[in-house]
Amino acid sequence: MKGETPSPMEIEESAVFQIANSASKQIPQETVRNSTTIPATIANKLSVDLQPEYNRIIQTIQRDINILNDSTQQRQAKVRALNKIQQELFESSIDSAILEDILKNILVILLKGFSDSIEKVRELSVGIVSKFCEAISKELLTSTMQTITPTLISRLAQPTITEPSEEIRLQIIQMMNEVSDILENDLCHFTDDFIKILVRSLDDSFPDVKKESFKLVITLGKYAPSQVSYHGGVITKALLPSLYHRHSSVRVAAIQALASSIYLNISTLDDTLDTLHALCIDKAPLVRETLYITVGYWMRELPDRNSVAYKLLPILYAGMNDDIQKLRDLAAEEVQSAGRVWVEDWEDRVKDEIDYVGDDEHNIGSRYLARDNTLKIVEKCVVGISSWTADLRHHWLKILSTFITLTRENITGYVAQILPAICRIIVGDETEVVDGALNVARLIGIHVSPKIHLTVSLSNLSSSSSSVVNTTSSFQIGWLRTIAALLNGSPSKKCEESEHDGEYISDSRLQTVVDVISDIECAGNENFVVVGYVEKVVEELLSKMKPVAEMERDEEKVAFTLRYDVFLVLMRLLSFEGSEKLDGFKEFINRVNQCLEILSVKSSHSHTVFQLFLPKYLQFAQSSQKTWTKDFPEIKVFATLIRKSEKAIGEYVDVFVYVIEDLCNIDRDFEIRKRALSLLYDVLISATSDSIKSSLGPHSETLLSQILIPNLIWKAGRKATLIRQVAIRILLELLYDQPHIIPPTLSANSWTNYVNIQIPEPPIRIGVLDPEVIKPHLWSIPATSNPKKASLISVLSTCIEDDEAEIRRATVCIWHRLFQFSEFVPVQEPKFQAVVDLPAIKQIYPDLLKRLDDAQDDIRILVSQFTLSAMFRAVKNLGDSRTIWAGKKASAGVFLDEKYFEIQMDDVHWEAIMKVLGVHIDDTNSVVQEAVVCALKEMINVGENTKSVVKDYLNGARARYRTKVYVDQILEFLA
Repeated sequence: MKGETPSPMEIEESAVFQIANSASKQIPQETVRNSTTIPATIANKLSVDLQPEYNRIIQTIQRDINILNDSTQQRQAKVRALNKIQQELFESSIDSAILEDILKNILVILLKGFSDSIEKVRELSVGIVSKFCEAISKELLTSTMQTITPTLISRLAQPTITEPSEEIRLQIIQMMNEVSDILENDLCHFTDDFIKILVRSLDDSFPDVKKESFKLVITLGKYAPSQVSYHGGVITKALLPSLYHRHSSVRVAAIQALASSIYLNISTLDDTLDTLHALCIDKAPLVRETLYITVGYWMRELPDRNSVAYKLLPILYAGMNDDIQKLRDLAAEEVQSAGRVWVEDWEDRVKDEIDYVGDDEHNIGSRYLARDNTLKIVEKCVVGISSWTADLRHHWLKILSTFITLTRENITGYVAQILPAICRIIVGDETEVVDGALNVARLIGIHVSPKIHLTVSLSNLSSSSSSVVNTTSSFQIGWLRTIAALLNGSPSKKCEESEHDGEYISDSRLQTVVDVISDIECAGNENFVVVGYVEKVVEELLSKMKPVAEMERDEEKVAFTLRYDVFLVLMRLLSFEGSEKLDGFKEFINRVNQCLEILSVKSSHSHTVFQLFLPKYLQFAQSSQKTWTKDFPEIKVFATLIRKSEKAIGEYVDVFVYVIEDLCNIDRDFEIRKRALSLLYDVLISATSDSIKSSLGPHSETLLSQILIPNLIWKAGRKATLIRQVAIRILLELLYDQPHIIPPTLSANSWTNYVNIQIPEPPIRIGVLDPEVIKPHLWSIPATSNPKKASLISVLSTCIEDDEAEIRRATVCIWHRLFQFSEFVPVQEPKFQAVVDLPAIKQIYPDLLKRLDDAQDDIRILVSQFTLSAMFRAVKNLGDSRTIWAGKKASAGVFLDEKYFEIQMDDVHWEAIMKVLGVHIDDTNSVVQEAVVCALKEMINVGENTKSVVKDYLNGARARYRTKVYVDQILEFLA
């Protein structure tokens, strides 16, 4: 009543409400406004039994409430007040109705503590409110949260986080999780506000806050799916950065939260796919395991799972290639589980097949699920394998390989999309990426008909030969490696029925491959890497090639053409100009030779590949060699084939000489002539040269007049010198049946080993060349402007003066051989015309004497001890044999069958010779001195006139010699 005095309890309640009203002025107006909307059911008075306890508690905490409401109070006072309130309310058993009534009276004061400057005050305030939320009824909590939520937003949902303490932020999120679990379906009233806080807390720097926020996302999705679905895009966007967090536990929790977010709002899936694929290569196994479980959950539970299957399946396919067996099995199980769900959804489509295969139902669903999404998955894979990072490229290649295994022949229609992308990767990438790409190509070879994949790959490779854009080596390397992998994986039974011939791909299909790789831009390429991969393709070809012995007779013609073309490809590879210094070159040559051995086995039982294919190639060379240029690869192939054929060439010397003759024509380019002459020389010095030389005899005229003499004519320039150098080597080799008598390649440092060599009697035939052919070309025709009409003696006269020491050395040896033959003219056949007669000797000896002053000591020794000595013996034998036949002595010459032959040289020649040799008796090199002494002894043996010339010269000049030992030695020999 108006005039009654209030009771003490009413006075205390009035004081508490006054404090609360004053505190409400210091918190956000929205909080105050919301706190007034309390349902009437909560405003009921406490029962009479609980009133005393309520009054006691109010009296106990009254002072503490006053302290909290006073902003001037010190830190310790506030902390003690909050601790006392917490102790009084929660450390003893208090009826929940009392707590609810107290909360209504002090909530605003506690919420004020959320924004206190003292961290401990904020911490205790949050803790007390959290405990109140756990203790009060669900109905009161619902209304209370309307008051609490604005304060939480002010602390955690601002553009800049207002709460600086990580622990308090964590405490608030934990409180929100607890409230969510209590409210359950009533949580929908606060979902929008909670999501505002989540958007900020998901980006919190404190990992534990992130984890609690992830739990809150899951809880919200459980109890308020419609609201979460509406805000799904915001939540998903806030979750994505956490998927890259450095702590694997945070990434795991983020994936779990994302599972709920995507499930409720699938429209945000596209924004997460790149991140999810990056998680497939996460280093933490638990992260990958959680990812596979999450994607499997989506594939089973999403209402629109079939519309997004092409986006999710690649992640599970990547898991089927995981490094850990447990995770591979998990991903495979998830794929099979998704397949079972698909079978349930589309049972009518696969009912017949399920009845047929029985227990393989889960695999049926997996394959059909893959096939239904083939187009889009292939498109994503093609884009994925072109990613910027090697890890992602490798990841997508593993996906593609698994997908091909599942779809099998259904991938056929997409080969034209896949192979070009694979080719670009194979060119140059990380080793594991290239291996993955080759594995994809191999799988395509297994599951796709060769008619399809070879058509695609060969058309791209062949276009590189005609296209200006795609002629780069990298383009060719990519397709060559791709083709090799396709062939490696191609089982022969995958061919069309019309082509099927047992265990092998048909020769007609292999022929298309050979036709492309035999192109000059492939097998004839100057890039070693390119030809190396051409060899890899040939290896795979040979492995698929059917032996001729297992073929029918009507198949042999096609088989021969294929094997001949493969043989030519191998010859082109062998003709590649490299050296052992080139990395891998020696191994490359060994592999090509192994391919030749395999081809030989696949082609015949009794013949080598050279015996089989050399005749056909020589026929081609004979008809086409006139069109060969220095840039034409066939000249190199021809040279390689001849060198490798060994004895087989002996049966076809006629064709060989015909081709060489044309290639050595002086009108030809320098490169062609040099290659042809070098080839001829290599054939002559090969291990099987004896059988080849015996076949070259009938071609002496061609060898000498059409090949050697024209190319020995002196011309200025380094190129001409190289031509003469090879030609003189050939002539020397053709003259010597026993080239070891005087080494043609005697070096300047080894001449001392040959000073005392005893020269055996040579055979009558001068090596390969027929003496009857040499004679007319040696002397009769002088050098003219037409090289083909030059004489041998004229070209040798220029060669012995050549600037190149090797040419001079070889020329000296050639004259030695010619003189050597002439010194053994048989006495019984005086009509036999010597190869080198006295007129020729008179012309050549001045050039030989000049070589005594050569810059190379080995040449000086050769010319004195060997060549001049042989010349003196030849002069003696010519005179003796013809004198004996004439039956009378003659001073200068004799007539034989009305033909005049000189039998000795005039003294003027001997005096000129002696004058030069006499100088070198006193040479500074003792070995040269001894060689000259040997030559003078042979000169003395020629006849009485030579003895007189030597004796007179030495007696008259003895006093002028520095060393008289050799002079006395010669005079003693004269005596």
